[in-house]
Amino acid sequence: MTARLRTAAAGVSLAAITLFATSCSSPTVGKPGAGDSPSSSANSGGQTSLPHDGAPKVPNPVDISKFKAQPCTTLTANQLQTLGVQGQAKPDPQSSTGSQCTWGGGVEATRVNIVFVPNSGGLSDLYKLNKQKGHFYRFEPQDPVNGFPAVLENLDKNQLSNGICAYDIGMNDRDAVTVLLQEQPGGNPCDDVKQVALSATKTMKNGGS
Repeated sequence: MTARLRTAAAGVSLAAITLFATSCSSPTVGKPGAGDSPSSSANSGGQTSLPHDGAPKVPNPVDISKFKAQPCTTLTANQLQTLGVQGQAKPDPQSSTGSQCTWGGGVEATRVNIVFVPNSGGLSDLYKLNKQKGHFYRFEPQDPVNGFPAVLENLDKNQLSNGICAYDIGMNDRDAVTVLLQEQPGGNPCDDVKQVALSATKTMKNGGS
């Protein structure tokens, strides 16, 4: 990133961008973990083998359970400073839309939201949702982010023009994380959210700061 994320006065509330995470949630079908094998057959409880619905396998999965328990440790102080994201971190590990943390101060600051998608199918569940007509306005697989498969998504055509973009990243075959960014309209939020995703996945890949 050649410049810090732009300070923003976007006319969209944080509640609007958390709709990304809400839309991606699905009923729990098993316990998440980095050791889950995508090649295993469905078990006696009817659990679907992973990956499915065209989702890629996570080649080097990591266990992110400690970050779900403490979501605001996903970005370090140094990373936030480099990204230009200011404001006190606001953790919500018990959110119904998934354990999450929000950074950004007030309506005049760039805001970042990292959400651990509350499902047990990782990116596979998101690929399945994408097959439902009209669920995502934009759902585009991207180059891996620090080695983890990623998808760029928007729920409707207005979000990009409002300075909102999101990346979904598979950290293992059962755990996906959504990285959301809201900034000033007129910029390139999808480029900027990728920089946030690179920082967050680096932290999780390394096991912390």
